[in-house]
Order: sequence, then structure tokens, then C-alpha cells
Amino acid sequence: MTTTKIYIKEWQQALQQEIHHLKKFGGSRYSVTNGRLLSNDGPYSYYFDTTITLRIPVGSAIKLEWGKMKTSGKVLSSEGRGIILALEQSFEDLIPDAHLLHDPWELLEQLIERLDEIKKSKQKRLRVKRLMGPSMETKHPVEKITSNVHELVLQSKYNPVTFVWGPPGTGKTYTLARTAANKYFKGKKVLILSHSNQAVDVLMD
Repeated sequence: MTTTKIYIKEWQQALQQEIHHLKKFGGSRYSVTNGRLLSNDGPYSYYFDTTITLRIPVGSAIKLEWGKMKTSGKVLSSEGRGIILALEQSFEDLIPDAHLLHDPWELLEQLIERLDEIKKSKQKRLRVKRLMGPSMETKHPVEKITSNVHELVLQSKYNPVTFVWGPPGTGKTYTLARTAANKYFKGKKVLILSHSNQAVDVLMD
């Protein structure tokens, strides 16, 4: 039987291979234009236009080059053809054009470190095992189900993890919103996460 520690080790090896591949081909360099200073309280927030949609995860470390000036920072938001950066150094209120440099392996290295933390904690390993256990029996009362939304509410109440899957347009966001509202109106705290700010905005609407 494969233990959780072995799974974590295999995940880390796969991440190392991905990092090696990314380092071999180097980081990414993008042109950004029309930089506008949003906040000068430090770190300095700038909004830039981009010619293409940048798929850089929020929180990623970046560097910005403008002429001979260079500063570090991180991505606050990346949606459509626009990106918001938190920079360590202020340039000017307006930056006509600059270059954004991103090392895509940085977040993968952080993930490897987090997996190390999980390996050292029995409680965290047990949590991972519960999440991975496809054979785990559901504990919610099936006989009480009245609709798909009601089933999700019951599952999220009685089970440690609940997955919602379906093709686009099948009502996942609506169903999740109803479930979150159910928890909220019962005085529960609800944390909603997504790779995309837009997905959270739609769910909140």
C-alpha cells in the first residue's frame, strides 16, 4: 500500500522535474505599457496594460525593468489584458513602457517547501489522506436529499471534503453560491478561493 509520505515524495520529484525544465528554457519576459501608479504607500501598486493575456499566478515574484531602472515586486492581480503589480520601488506616476520578468518556477519551489512541512506533521498527512481517499463512504443522510443543491449542502455539512464537477454551463457557480449562502445565513464563516478573481466575482454576484 502506498503511504501518504511516498505520494508526497513523488509529487516533489515531479515538481523538481518541472522546475528543471523551466530553468532550462529560462524565465519569461513580457512588454507592459501605460503603467499608472495606484498607491504610493509602499509597496507601490501599478496597473499596466498588456498586449496579451498574461497567465501569471497571483502572488508570483516578478522584476520590472524601465530603462536602466529595475525593481522587484509581486503580482496582485492578472485579468484579461491588464495586470496590477506591487513594486518595492516607486518609479513615476506614469510609465509608458517597461519589461516584466517572471521566473515561473518560484511558486513550485514554495510548494515543495510546503510539502516538506506536511511530511513532518502526522496531523497534516492524515488530512491529505482523507482528501485523497476515494473509497471513503459519504456520511450525509441520502434519504433527505430534495435537489442537487440540497445534496451539496448536506455533503458539505457531514463530510470533510466535497467536490463539485461538471462541464461549463451546468450551474456549478450558482450551486456553490447557494451552498455558501446557506452556510453564511447560519452564521458560519465561508472562505472562497479560485485561480481567477473573475470566478470569485461571478460567484459573489
